[in-house]
Amino acid sequence: MKTSYLEYYKLILDKVSFDSTLWKKEYQKALSILSPEEAFLLKNWANNKYYKANQKLAVQAGKQHHGIAIKPLEPTKVR
Repeated sequence: MKTSYLEYYKLILDKVSFDSTLWKKEYQKALSILSPEEAFLLKNWANNKYYKANQKLAVQAGKQHHGIAIKPLEPTKVR
C-alpha cells in the first residue's frame, strides 16, 4: 500500500512533536513539498491535533498557509 506525502508528513510531525524547533522545521519542509490543497489539509490537521496540547505548535501551524484563503464555513440550516 502506498502512503501519500500528506500522511507521511503527519507521521513525521507526530514523531518530532517533542521539540517545537524541529517540528517547525519539518512543518515548513512539508508545506514546501505538498500541493496547496494538501498543505491546507495539513494545516487543519495540525491545528486540530496540537491546539490543546501545545499552543506554540498550533500558532506556527496557523501562520503557515501558503496563500490559501481560509474562510469560515457557513452554518447549515436543519429542516
